[in-house]
Amino acid sequence: TTLAAPKAEYQETNNGAGTQQEMLKKYELSQKQFQELSEYAREVDIPFFASHFDKHTLQWLVEMNTPVFKLSSGELTDLILVSQTAMHNRPIMLSTGMAEEDEIADALREIESASNSPPPVVILHAVSSYPCPLDQANVKAVATLADRFGRPVGYSDHTEGDEAALAAVALGACVIEKHLT
Repeated sequence: TTLAAPKAEYQETNNGAGTQQEMLKKYELSQKQFQELSEYAREVDIPFFASHFDKHTLQWLVEMNTPVFKLSSGELTDLILVSQTAMHNRPIMLSTGMAEEDEIADALREIESASNSPPPVVILHAVSSYPCPLDQANVKAVATLADRFGRPVGYSDHTEGDEAALAAVALGACVIEKHLT
């Protein structure tokens, strides 16, 4: 069951023993904390947005008037959540870390069909490894995804350093998301 799901190796290394559920609960943000972060970001002139993993958090982000929605690769196959996100007609960053090309195509079709005026989408190439070794970053996928789907492509960088992000930009990435821990 998901309540007893074991942690990935990188999660154990960084967070010790216990279940994923326990770890996620430890890091979960409340709606009030989301609002505080949003207000602080506004004060320092940084656009605030966040990944959402359910319709309730999506609604929080709608109410906070976030300028963009980020769908993590784990939610890319949740076509109900993908559709609910697209219905708000805000730009979407669609991460692909754990996705196959046909799953990306399915999510894009869902976004296109969710509204008469589908929102713009940036596909984010990602490798779901934390940290991702530089030799496994596969930044050439930025160009491959752009060719395959004819959409803007960015790079969700889980590597240490900036080499992979620089290479992704050289290959056409229009957005860089840098994961920090």
